Amino acid sequence: MGIEFGNSTMHNSWYFHKYDNKLEDKELAIRTEREFIKALLQSRRKNLIMRVKDWLRAYFNLNILSHLEETGNILESCCAGTDLFFVDPFSNLLPCNGTDEQWIMGNLKKQSWNEIWNSERANEIRSRVSKCGRDCAFIGTARFDMKRHPLKPISWILKNKIRLKTNKDIVVSAGLHF
Repeated sequence: MGIEFGNSTMHNSWYFHKYDNKLEDKELAIRTEREFIKALLQSRRKNLIMRVKDWLRAYFNLNILSHLEETGNILESCCAGTDLFFVDPFSNLLPCNGTDEQWIMGNLKKQSWNEIWNSERANEIRSRVSKCGRDCAFIGTARFDMKRHPLKPISWILKNKIRLKTNKDIVVSAGLHF
């Protein structure tokens, strides 16, 4: 159809005003995520750029699958508050919207961008991010991690495209070994 499809996991955080989201059928979610990853790896789009985007989306969705299977985060690190940020409807600048409580770096109505971004408060929040144990699966942080460590997604994609061509199931491990 020439359209792009993305998905995400449900989140519990201050921003979503929810702390009780849960899966009703975890096994179904895992099976569905695995099938989605396989479909992305076997993309039949005519446009090569779109196929490559699908393959990279498969790697991002591997992180969602890892969360569902409770095997941990495949990403090396979180770059929220450093490479990307979130601005809430009240002009508060935060590293992301996935934390338990608001980690406000500053407010754009009261401070300039430079005052906020270079502040001691922003550095304190970045320190919190580096110790955050939520292991989120946000596409924004995944994108930067994939750019910093390109061999990891590339090797996983190649390994699993070969596995699917030989009628083997995908492997969840994001390591560089074949």
